[in-house]
Amino acid sequence: MFESYKKIFFVGIKGVAMANLARIFTQLGKEVAGSDLSSEFITESTLLDLGIKIINDFSGDKLPDDIDLVVYAASHEGIKNPQVVEAKKRGIEIIHQAVLIGKLSTMFSNTIAVAGCHGKTTTSSLLAYLFIKLKIDSSHLIGVPTFNNIPGGKYKGKNFFVVEADEYGMNPPEDITPKFLKLFPDYAIITNIDHDHPDIYKTFEDVEKSFSKFIANVVNSIKSDPRIAICGDDTRLLKLFDNIEKNLFITYGFDAKNDIWAEEIISDHDSTRFTINSPSYNIKGKKITASIFGEKNVLNILGAISMLLILGFKIDDIANLIVGFTGAKRRFELVVSVNGYKVFDDYAHHPKEIEATIAAFKSRYPQSRLVIIFQPHTYLRTRELMAEFVKSFKKVEQIILLPIFKSAREVTDDSGVSSRMLEKKSIESGNVHVYAVESEKEAIKKLSEILQMGDIICTMGAGDVYKMKSEIVELLDC
Repeated sequence: MFESYKKIFFVGIKGVAMANLARIFTQLGKEVAGSDLSSEFITESTLLDLGIKIINDFSGDKLPDDIDLVVYAASHEGIKNPQVVEAKKRGIEIIHQAVLIGKLSTMFSNTIAVAGCHGKTTTSSLLAYLFIKLKIDSSHLIGVPTFNNIPGGKYKGKNFFVVEADEYGMNPPEDITPKFLKLFPDYAIITNIDHDHPDIYKTFEDVEKSFSKFIANVVNSIKSDPRIAICGDDTRLLKLFDNIEKNLFITYGFDAKNDIWAEEIISDHDSTRFTINSPSYNIKGKKITASIFGEKNVLNILGAISMLLILGFKIDDIANLIVGFTGAKRRFELVVSVNGYKVFDDYAHHPKEIEATIAAFKSRYPQSRLVIIFQPHTYLRTRELMAEFVKSFKKVEQIILLPIFKSAREVTDDSGVSSRMLEKKSIESGNVHVYAVESEKEAIKKLSEILQMGDIICTMGAGDVYKMKSEIVELLDC
């Protein structure tokens, strides 16, 4: 399929999805290079280890001469990026990342897309991990640097392909077509639906419309039934299936009305334990032990298990493998333990994700105080979901707010929104333990003032807050 492309250039190659896609094409025997900002990214060392040349400059004259294909996405001006413009001028073929992923997926006998506004990274990582442990040749493309020290992008055979399905727009504001509509998967897991990406989805109804189109793409697959596993506890998601034949999908959740459900959930410092039941698959009280935490992760586990059951795998072959999955990078990740403190890092950037992560901490460490250093992600999301953020902060003992992290696809901020605004709204709501700061240095100073022995500390957000690890460890190690 990609025989005519010998040399591929990725604009914004340090982005997690781009880096993983670049890795797959390296494994397919292509010569890969790319460009990005000079800033250090979480993916950079992996790209350099693969021998991929990175140009820290987006200038058009820096685009190499002998390129067959240029790949771009919404970040860094998208189709207006100087190197994309230069490629078009030279007659070099350009392609959007989402379109390329869609074409890539057609190489595989069975493409499984994992969609949803929350939890899709963990669910897709777990599914890919289970395929590996079941000794099934499979490939995957997931929006995470690593999970269980496995790269987020990997090519190994054309049987199964697990792909994280991104609902964000192609090239906003000009083209807000959801990227996952460029996929035509054979199977899908849908974890939930929610209102996010307000620059793409003005209302929740817009989210419903996009997911309905995605569901139609899967339903139109020629694969045998069922093809989709959905969280049946999400009533808004379930409503999208009102007019879809029941043999085409199965449901999972905590409610016994689902086709597969979990109960008897117990968590401690070391594990989460529960049982699953499914009359449809002759499962009754099967015990599962997991190394990831919180009820949301139980649902993520059920999603992955449900898909494997759809594909014909047996629960007895799956159950004992779950405990080995330690999670995706930046998802409830234990970074370090030092002097009685534990430091975690988490990617949560939506109020529902913040609430779920806090609940996971409370189930694992019910006696410990939680201190979060949160970096809001994008001005528009912060403004549109302000009330929801304020509500989510009430579930934690102490929270330090860094300045808002501007996304690479965010052109400018004209809203006047800030972390100070979040602090003000939180205090007005009665939460006096929310502190906005102007820099990482000020955040460390505030952390030193509020710390108590045995606290759990979590850096949180979709930006670069994870880079604060060394400063936090230095403080705790005094």
